[in-house]
Parts: sequence; C-alpha cells; structure tokens
Amino acid sequence: MRTVVTGATGLLGEEVADWLAGQEGHEVIGLCGRRDLDVVDTRAVVSFMRRAQPDLIVHCAAERDMDAAERDPKAAYMLNTFGTWNLALAARLCDCKMVFISSEAVYSGEKDAPYTESDLAAPLSVYGWSKLAAEEEVKSLLERYFILRVPLLFGAKGHSDNNRILNFVRALRSGKCVTAPIDQWTSPTYARDVAMAIGCMTRSWAGGRRVSCCFSNGSSERTRAQSEYGVYVVANQGKASRYEFACKLAELASCDGSLVRPGSREGKPARRTKNTTLDCARLKRDFGFALRPWEDALSECVQSMGLFSQNMLRQL
Repeated sequence: MRTVVTGATGLLGEEVADWLAGQEGHEVIGLCGRRDLDVVDTRAVVSFMRRAQPDLIVHCAAERDMDAAERDPKAAYMLNTFGTWNLALAARLCDCKMVFISSEAVYSGEKDAPYTESDLAAPLSVYGWSKLAAEEEVKSLLERYFILRVPLLFGAKGHSDNNRILNFVRALRSGKCVTAPIDQWTSPTYARDVAMAIGCMTRSWAGGRRVSCCFSNGSSERTRAQSEYGVYVVANQGKASRYEFACKLAELASCDGSLVRPGSREGKPARRTKNTTLDCARLKRDFGFALRPWEDALSECVQSMGLFSQNMLRQL
C-alpha cells in the first residue's frame, strides 16, 4: 500500500509516517510542509497525487494553534478546510482512500458525559468550525474515508520547540511556574497510539473488508474486525483536567510539582471547551481494540524521551 502522509514533520504526522513505514507492504511518502506540497494549491495537490498514485492519504497537516486561528480566520479556513477539500478532491480523482485528522474541538464541551461520534457538533472556536467544515468536505466528496476526532495530543516527535512535554519539563527544571487549566477536561492521548490505531484501521483496506487486526495495548490478543468507514473518536482511556495532566507529567519527569499552578481556560482569544472527554466504544466494537489508559501512555512517552536520564538533564 502506498500512503501519502501530510504534516509528516508534525507531532502526529511523523508518528504516522514512521509507524506505517515500519509495516510490511507499506510505502510511505511523507510531505513536510509547503516545501513539499502546498495543500491550498488545488492544481498542485491534484497533480502531485496523480503522479504519486497513492492507495491512501493520511491528512495530518493543519493550523492547530487555536488562538492563531481566532486571530486570522481566513488563514485557518484556507489551510484546515480548503486544504482538506483539495486533498479529498485528489483522493476522489485518484480513486484513493483517505484518513482525515479532525479534533475534539468540534464539540461544545457542555456535555457532562464523554462525547461519542453521534453527539451534536457545535464548536466554540474558529479552529473547531474550520475542522468541522473540513469533515463535511470529506464526507461530500468521498465514500471510503475515516475521520478521526482526536483530543489533546502529546508525544516525543514533531518540532521540539513546539513539543508540550519538552517545554513543560524545561520550564519546571529551570524553576519556572507553569499554569494549567483546572476547569478544562479532556482525554489526553499519545500520538504514537493514534498512529498505531490508524495502522490497524487501514490494514483492512489491504486485503478486503475483513482482516486480522492486532493492536499493541499490552495484550497479544488478535481480533478480526469489520472495516467501517466514517467518523470515529480516538483517544486513550480515562480523563483528566489539563492541570491533572500537568501534575502527572511533573511526577513522571521527577520535577517539582509545586511549580504547577491551577489556572482557568478563560481569558484566551479562542474559547476553550469545558469537557471533551471521549467515549471510544465504536472503535472497540468495530475494530476489536481500545487504546490503553493515558497514564500508561504518558509514562512510556516520558521514558522514550529520556527525561529520566542524566544526559537529558544536562540538555535541559
């Protein structure tokens, strides 16, 4: 299977490209920003995909800075919505399947219980509306697609200057206080686990509608899953406020937890949701796996980044 991954130098895109490249039978073409392909240029996108002839496009590239999107809605819609339309159009013209990475920000966050795929989408921000509009473009153009609504992501890859784990640990180890909202609840999720989920979900396209699917979540159990196109929420198990997540990270990285201060989601250009925890029952039902608890995933992430080592301490 030949796969094109957009945003292949980002937190999730790099994980997806690396994970799929390591799977037998996969050829991955990673696109690293505008220098490789400007996704808002329709002609360039269609021409590139016709030359590449992919079987699958995984679209991870996006404007993810919610406040930047609020300040410049036009730019956010051009990249997040129109760019997605271009890729979906190219997928249709090339008879190609597509995975689109959407966001928990499509929900209002007013629901007390975890959100599912069937819950009403009612974004509070320009970013959320741009991602929801992009979802509709994918649905209107394609029949064979997965739209994945993912929450707060953390991981070891992507641009180091924008990595929330590294920035947080650097700040605490330099003695700075870090504020995190205590009134904003989510399902923290490891980008590597999302990449593995994408690999498992799309494996069903390689050899028919019903295939063997194995997910590395601490179990060697193999299940057979019926591939079902459409919208899925994908997240590690459990929930936490941004403050609780920060406290757990401080603990795992052996930092001074007293430097983590509770804050509020209010007062930023883009409105933040109160609760966007996710219920991944459909993922479990259709594909036979569930992502592990977020605490276990975060522990693995911290260890993989070497944040316990003396070498890392010197770098920070």
